[in-house]
Amino acid sequence: MLVPVSRKTVIGEVLGLPTPSDRDAGTIACISAAMSRGAEIFRVHNVKAAWQTVKMLDAITR
Repeated sequence: MLVPVSRKTVIGEVLGLPTPSDRDAGTIACISAAMSRGAEIFRVHNVKAAWQTVKMLDAITR
């Protein structure tokens, strides 16, 4: 499943962040939720943060 949530408007609306580059924490939260539901492919802007998140979540759930 592909999850293209990176810096989306809805994250900005929920967190009150009009600037997309400020939404990485919200993106990480969405990736975490999606991974816990079986998602494996993510479209992201901040590749380093996303990779660290995926790697950590994988280690936690193994």
